[in-house]
Amino acid sequence: MTEKSLSEQLFEEEYVRAIDQQLKEFVLENKDVFQAAFIKDREKAIPHTQVLDKMYSFILLCFTENLFETSHEAEKLFLAKIVSNIHGVRMLLDSGCPSEALMVTRGLLECYILLKYMNTKFDKYADLYVNHSLYERYFRARNNAHDYTTEHLVEFRRDYDKVKDHYVEKKPWYYKVLQRDLLEKYGRNRSNKPKKKPSLMNMAELVGLIESYKIDYNIYSVPVHASSSMQFLHVREGDYWLAPNFDERIIDSIVYSTFNYAYKSLDLVLKREVKGKTELYRTYLSYLWAKVTENVKPNYVE
Repeated sequence: MTEKSLSEQLFEEEYVRAIDQQLKEFVLENKDVFQAAFIKDREKAIPHTQVLDKMYSFILLCFTENLFETSHEAEKLFLAKIVSNIHGVRMLLDSGCPSEALMVTRGLLECYILLKYMNTKFDKYADLYVNHSLYERYFRARNNAHDYTTEHLVEFRRDYDKVKDHYVEKKPWYYKVLQRDLLEKYGRNRSNKPKKKPSLMNMAELVGLIESYKIDYNIYSVPVHASSSMQFLHVREGDYWLAPNFDERIIDSIVYSTFNYAYKSLDLVLKREVKGKTELYRTYLSYLWAKVTENVKPNYVE
């Protein structure tokens, strides 16, 4: 006789079967109500989230027009992530999940900070960013050697040996160079230790984005760390707002922030291109941002 699974054993309990029946009836009774409310509220939110479609489509247009043909691979990787993040934010907001959308928006701020830092010594730091994948690939392969052929392992080791002196194991790609840049800028303390340690926050300070980091990054990190500050996303006048949540004030704030950092990152990339028509597209990008600032206002609910 086959041994019963845990779920089968639990289902033999009378109260488990009773609650299961109660849940089925609850879903059946409220299905139309939930669906109608979701569709109604979502329709009100869509005009707010559609703003992101312009930026999403514009970046795709720039790729189609070969504006990034001579761009560094690092820039193209960042743009691919930015496009994905914009799309992710739009889908999450349209599904009534603003706290999850905030997590994705945090990634856009990180992209902008990293691109801004990369542009301080572009050729060197862009190569450093891309080659870090060779460094990490070696460790992944070493820890899962059974998944690779001997030839691949030899190739990975050869590539690793070429770049290993530029990185620190289990640290981000910028760790060594940022450590040096911070030391040059801020020096050492009385204990002869660097005043600033390599971190995204100190990188933001180095490139003049510390206020964005302190204000926006902290807000975006609230749902990531499940902080009690999530109340501004989930509690209104003492009542809990469960998903889906289509609060237009929160949606507008997230849309504004998403567009803001996508715009600034894209402008950094376009600014480095020398093609004649690139400046025309930069002007159009400025037009898109002006439209957003005129029509979408950040207004996080306290």
